[in-house]
Amino acid sequence: MTLGFYARFEPHTRTDELAQGLAARVYDPAWLLARQWQVGEFDGDNGGSPIRVRHVGRTYRCDTYSDHGGSGELGTTPVEARAEAVPERWARHTRIEIGRALARALRAVGLADRVAEVIAAFPLADGDDLVTGRVPDGGKAYAALSGPLRKDPPEFPSVTPGQGLAEAGERWLKFCDGLIGPPGQAWDARRMEYGFSLHAPGLPLPARAHSGGTPEWWTFDAAAPRAKGDAMPYDKTTIATRVTFHGMPVPRWWQEEDAVVDFGAVEAHPADLARMAMLQFALLYGNDHFAIPVSLPVGSMFETTHLLVTDTFGATTLIAPSTRAGGAERWTMFTLSLATSDGVAEVFLVPPTALQPLSSDPVEDVLLARDEMANLAWAVESVIEGPDGRPVRRAEQHHTPPTTQSPKDGHLAYRLGSTVPPHWFPLTPQRTSTGDVPEYAVEAMAHSAEVPRGDFLQLGALVDDDRLPREGRRLLRDHLLARTTDGGTVVWTRRRTRIGRGETASDLTFDATEHSS
Repeated sequence: MTLGFYARFEPHTRTDELAQGLAARVYDPAWLLARQWQVGEFDGDNGGSPIRVRHVGRTYRCDTYSDHGGSGELGTTPVEARAEAVPERWARHTRIEIGRALARALRAVGLADRVAEVIAAFPLADGDDLVTGRVPDGGKAYAALSGPLRKDPPEFPSVTPGQGLAEAGERWLKFCDGLIGPPGQAWDARRMEYGFSLHAPGLPLPARAHSGGTPEWWTFDAAAPRAKGDAMPYDKTTIATRVTFHGMPVPRWWQEEDAVVDFGAVEAHPADLARMAMLQFALLYGNDHFAIPVSLPVGSMFETTHLLVTDTFGATTLIAPSTRAGGAERWTMFTLSLATSDGVAEVFLVPPTALQPLSSDPVEDVLLARDEMANLAWAVESVIEGPDGRPVRRAEQHHTPPTTQSPKDGHLAYRLGSTVPPHWFPLTPQRTSTGDVPEYAVEAMAHSAEVPRGDFLQLGALVDDDRLPREGRRLLRDHLLARTTDGGTVVWTRRRTRIGRGETASDLTFDATEHSS
């Protein structure tokens, strides 16, 4: 039986005197040269720095998107706009904006006389504004015209046929498609998360538990270790640059380190393995890391096939992917996990996401929280979208002023149970057929006709127990505007989930007495 041991030598000072070390005296230069020859520094073994790197690989385009509703070409639309888009609720301001666009499209092709006919065909309901009777209802017009106008040849029903209507309809549909995208089918209301996939040639990339927001590379998994299909070759030769960070040790004598970061002041407990590993990297191996730039198109997946490094001694080394190293030496970063095993795929993903999208204030805010005192869980509709598209706080709609009655002015009355605000809906546990995963059902309070008014909650909807942690969960819905890769705009409404604010207290009590006049 053979046992292997590893030894590492580190310099440690025996005294606090620094004069001799700072002097850096060399007593025997000949011995130093002989020592360099003995350890092989003159042969270039483990002593050279990389100066030239040849990077060879393949680039695959991610051009197909799929979710629960089917699959199709992704095009220039950001992936989150396809996955997160919810059906349009057609608030009054949206109906007015779409109606105005239809009137502008008719005037742009010289059909201003047809605007009155369109307004009569799609009248806008009465409201407290000045546009009623002056613009058509965009929601009604879109429901009636979007399908016929997309036919070949296009049709413009509900209006007397004439020249120019098809051109006006094409202009109007282009505006509508930028404002009202197709709704996605990736949202799982029971799990309160998204499930969708990107597809590279021969390699699906599923995102099975996306909570909303910008998808990053770690959102996706890979169905296989590598892609198989058409790829664009990549072969670039460049110069490697040293990775630098604040406070790193410098390789030259008499050069002071950056004082912004003081690694010597970091306190690490013996069990703080992550902190100790960070210090070891910074103090011992900080000078051993180099980087090269790699330009990749958005919405692509890259696979490295060869990495050839030439050092200052002229030696060329072939570096294999770190994922192929076994045992304790295996290290990987920015690689996708395999969807069916514990391995990783040798690919790097740049998902086709929106760059710096503009978001609105939440138009819907629902809090799911546990109430240990009442032995219940609650779904609280804090904010809902009003008829005009603006957020409305439900607590302000049902505010009850505090009582000013003194106890001596009335008498005690018995109450079987207290009530909760109308926008609080109990989540009652349900018995499942399999009994594996408990679930909650959204219900209404007894003797209450109040129903959820938002997009997240419906009476009878089920929520899995593991999706309601002790910290609770917050459900948000807002509007976003972003640019597509061809310079256009896309608008969509998204759902997203965040960790809640902890347990709540409904003050629900039973068998209580209160003062009554």
